[in-house]
Amino acid sequence: MSQNALFSPRADSIPSLLQLFSNMTSALALHEIIRDSEGKPVDYRFLDVNSAFELLIGLPREKLVGQRASDVLPAFDSDWRDRLTELAQTEFSRQDEFFFTFKGCWLAVNTYKTGANHFATMFQDISDRKKAEQHATRLTNMYRALSQTNDAIVRMENENQLFPLACRIAVDFGGMSMAWIGIPDLTHTAIVPAASYGKASAFLDGMVILLTPDEPRGQGPTALTFREGLPIVLSDFCENPMTAPWHDRGKRHGFHSSATFPLMRHGAPYAVFTVYSDQPSAFDDESVALLSEIASNLGFAMDNFDRETARRSGEISLRESEARLRLVADESPFPMMVYAEDGEIVQVNRAWFVMTQYTPLDVPTMQIWAEMACPGALRSSDKNNAAPYAVRERFDGGEQAVRCKDGFVRIWHFVTSPLGKLPDGRQYAVSMATDITESKKAEEDLRLAATVFEANYSGILITDAEGTILSVNPAFTTITGYPESEAVGQTPRLLKSGRQDADFYKTLWDTLLSTGRWQGEIWNKRKNGDAYLAWLSISAVRDNDGAPINYIAIAEDITENRANKNQIEFLAYYDSVTRLPNRQLSRERLTRAIAHAKRTDTKIALIYLDLDNFRVINDTLGHELGDALLCAFANRLSSSVRETDTVSRQGGDEFLVMLTDLYDLNAVSTVAINILEQASKPFTVDAHELGISASVGISVYPNDGNDIDTLLKSADMAMYNAKDSGRNTFRFYGEEMNASIKDHLRIRGDMTRAIERGEFILHYQPQIDLVTGELCGAEALIRWEHPELGMVRPDRFIQVAEQSGLIIPLGAWVIREACRQAMAWQRAGLPPFVVAVNISALQFRRGDLVQTVSDALSETGLIPELLELELTESLLLQDLDRSLDIVDQFKTLGVKMSIDDFGTGYSSLAYLQRLSLEKLKIDQSFIRDVPHKKSSAAIVMAIISLAQTLDKTVIAEGVETAEQLAFLRTHLCNEAQGYFFSRPLPPDEFATFMKNWKPAPLIKTPPDFAVQAAPH
Repeated sequence: MSQNALFSPRADSIPSLLQLFSNMTSALALHEIIRDSEGKPVDYRFLDVNSAFELLIGLPREKLVGQRASDVLPAFDSDWRDRLTELAQTEFSRQDEFFFTFKGCWLAVNTYKTGANHFATMFQDISDRKKAEQHATRLTNMYRALSQTNDAIVRMENENQLFPLACRIAVDFGGMSMAWIGIPDLTHTAIVPAASYGKASAFLDGMVILLTPDEPRGQGPTALTFREGLPIVLSDFCENPMTAPWHDRGKRHGFHSSATFPLMRHGAPYAVFTVYSDQPSAFDDESVALLSEIASNLGFAMDNFDRETARRSGEISLRESEARLRLVADESPFPMMVYAEDGEIVQVNRAWFVMTQYTPLDVPTMQIWAEMACPGALRSSDKNNAAPYAVRERFDGGEQAVRCKDGFVRIWHFVTSPLGKLPDGRQYAVSMATDITESKKAEEDLRLAATVFEANYSGILITDAEGTILSVNPAFTTITGYPESEAVGQTPRLLKSGRQDADFYKTLWDTLLSTGRWQGEIWNKRKNGDAYLAWLSISAVRDNDGAPINYIAIAEDITENRANKNQIEFLAYYDSVTRLPNRQLSRERLTRAIAHAKRTDTKIALIYLDLDNFRVINDTLGHELGDALLCAFANRLSSSVRETDTVSRQGGDEFLVMLTDLYDLNAVSTVAINILEQASKPFTVDAHELGISASVGISVYPNDGNDIDTLLKSADMAMYNAKDSGRNTFRFYGEEMNASIKDHLRIRGDMTRAIERGEFILHYQPQIDLVTGELCGAEALIRWEHPELGMVRPDRFIQVAEQSGLIIPLGAWVIREACRQAMAWQRAGLPPFVVAVNISALQFRRGDLVQTVSDALSETGLIPELLELELTESLLLQDLDRSLDIVDQFKTLGVKMSIDDFGTGYSSLAYLQRLSLEKLKIDQSFIRDVPHKKSSAAIVMAIISLAQTLDKTVIAEGVETAEQLAFLRTHLCNEAQGYFFSRPLPPDEFATFMKNWKPAPLIKTPPDFAVQAAPH
């Protein structure tokens, strides 16, 4: 009957077929294929189902018939799509087996066509057969796994090799999804994986299994198996409460059942063997038994590993012990010899060979050893004794000289002990020696050292680590006067003279503690109070850790030697009459001075002078009086120059003065004039009043020469030129210098009369407030209207005034005149303003400046607040404490103080904080290059910032351009003066300037600033 006959039955058979269809034990369903617009099968619907199918699916017939499968059974849609396509395109039926997850059973499915668009499906439950097949497969796999495990146990040497292989066998041969072995961690608080295998090994990533049972992660099967030593089987891993913390992990990896087995080591749980299956209830009794046997065999293997390890360890320990004994003997620093009772030398160790170079081949018997190395020492007294070298008990052989193979003699101390019997029955012994050669030598050295200590001519002192004197030698008593009984127990402070300060002793101890040694000269004091100079050497004696335990000091009295040495050195470099440096020392100093001048770009002046008519005095009154006159002149000459200059006697009545670090040669003529004045003053020597003069010649480095001989020759020629010019005068080497001298002398002479004649006048340069634009002050600047030379520049006469001392009366006149003019302007109706006056260094140091200023203010009536004194940085720093005192006096008086040329000297916050000054004046050398030169701009900005920080006013001098003014405005400079506003003006023109000046705010952001040009 064809397949289509099922749907075209005879009429009389229909009831029977329907009854058969309904009562079939196999589930049967009839379907119709549903196609899309292109004729492709896309789904099917139920035409009819029997009662068995209703039971299988769990849905009544009326909910199935006429419905699409994708609507009623959506889970089947994808499973059946490929089969539907095949049925639609072929006449063949097909049979499949699959696990019906929905019902949890295995089904055999027969599908066949009943028409072009119809097919039928018959289902049969084959779960029992499948279970039987799977059971058989599992048992087979378990036996294979057991066999493989036992084979691995035989081949493996430790659990590190066995555990990974056991997990692999459980998966590859036992059919498990995953297997792992866990052991306790180092703290014994958790189980951690030791080995794992399987495609689901990621199950273990980050998993925490605790050994404590008081929380869920410690209540799982793995932890419980380890604690109780029993296997645990779970048929529903993802549903069992014990595995609740790991249900999500198990579901992700498809685990359905698990089993855990303890791995016992020496009768106690050592690890846990855990396996997982993707089948539910995968572990029946037989599987569990086989897995238990595998776990037991793994435990047996670990016990066997331990036994084998212990056996091997014992063998190794025995061999190592024997090797250690041999090594100890061979590497012992003490020479050792083993010999038999008949005298045969059995063995010598390395130390014996190294020290003596003898081997058993050189000395095979004790008789030969005794003859070659120790004649008579070890030779038996009874030559007839059969065993002359038998040793029955330990004995001390004492000291013995041993002659080595190279002839060197060592001193050994021998000790011999019996060792028992050799395999051939002979008694044998070991003789061990201690080399005391060095200690014997040390004893001798110590005896010799004691002799040296007692007999040494240098004083020796030994202290402990705290500096307490422990011992002194006789020479110490001879030098210091202190006997040993008075010195021991004291400290070296007993000898302190007081001539060295605390810094000296601090340096001494710092050096001694850091290096262990110190040596140098020191002044000590004898018991009778006399001071003596000693050359002292101190050494530290340290222990093994490097800590000092003793100090040894050796001192030699060098007082007399030093005196002799000083006298020799003095005679070599100094003149014995005048005690000035001699020709040799002056040349050495000149050599150094030339090198210094080259580096610093400075000049040197040599003043060579010869006393006029000295020979007459020497020949007439005698050499003793002549020498006294030379000494008196030398004293005057030394007081006429700086301490840094050199005055020397070249021989006879010739002297040389060397002036160094010169920038301005005008100072040289001042020194020369002073020397001539000092020489021309009368000398009183031994009741004789003597008058002399000098002729002076001057040469200058590098103008007149670059070496010593050329400079000396030039100065000598200039000196003879002075003699030829009538004596009692000086000459420079070169006419241009002489012209400069004449000009210097003329300026100096005319200046004295100029003060009396009123030839000096003051000009005033305006100072402008850059915030308000108002005129806030004026600087008084001196000018000289010479009747013949016309207007003389200040740089031409100010230095002459300072060198000659005329600056003091001239400076006093400037202060009085500035105060007088300020009051005259006020009386004329001009507003009051501050007048600034420059103060010279000589005024500040020598003149009674405070009294001069106070008198000027009183005479003129000017209030002190309107007078400002400008001082230079170098002037203030020459004697800072005195400067502070003078500044404080002016502050009390009410006079303002400012620093002129700020930035060109030693600009320091330290002195600015100490000096109560109101204003800083930026030197025009910096203003000249702003804003184009970055370094000058940076200095100007820094000075302004510094002044603002210290709350001081800052004024810029030498402002000549609008760009300079704009830069100063932008950076908030307070005041300015310069040719941009006005040149220095005579009093009448200054008054006109003040009347015409129109104040305007100047601190604006360029380019809005409108410059108010001033007449130049």
